[in-house]
Order: sequence, then C-alpha cells, then structure tokens
Amino acid sequence: MTANIESEISKLQLLEQNLKGIEMQKQNVQLQLFESENSLKELEGYEGKPFKIIGPVMIESNKDDLVKDLKEKIDLLKVRSESMGKQETSLKKDFEEIQAKIMENLNQSQKNN
Repeated sequence: MTANIESEISKLQLLEQNLKGIEMQKQNVQLQLFESENSLKELEGYEGKPFKIIGPVMIESNKDDLVKDLKEKIDLLKVRSESMGKQETSLKKDFEEIQAKIMENLNQSQKNN
C-alpha cells in the first residue's frame, strides 16, 4: 500500500470518528429539544404555581418567565440541531469523496501490479 493510500485511510478514519461524535451530539440535542417542547406544552396548560429546578433545588417561579425561557431554549436547540445537521452532511460528503479516492487508488495500484 502506498503512503498516499495510507494517508487517505487515516483521514477517512478521522472523519468517521468526527461523524460519530456529531451524530451523538445531534441525538443529544434532539432529545433535549423533545423534552423542552414537552415541558412547554405541559407548562402552557398548567394552572398552578410552577417551579423551576436549579441543580438539586426547586424554586417557585413565574409562569411567563418559564415559558419565555423554554421558548428561547427551544429556539437555540433548533439552531444547534440544524447546524449539526449541516456539519454531518458535510462530513458525510467528505467521507464519501475520500472513500472514492481510496478505491480509485487501490484499483490503480492493482492494475499496475
């Protein structure tokens, strides 16, 4: 195997690791988004005194402030999820390009032997 092919394989492995990391982060953000949207839904229909959990403590809070905070969090999570989706797409494209280049180099070296 040539040094060029080995270098491309190393790049491919690094891209694969990065891709897995982004996928895990995106999954985590989507879970937070789902939980936040459900919390907002529950809060909007809630008539009692709401509480906010801060660390191990529950503190009585203003419903309007909680709704505002959750909406801001949801907006931020949507932006992060979208950004990670774009990053994921870009990494997949790079991965496929390098993979194709490796296959082409391997086919060339087989033809030359």
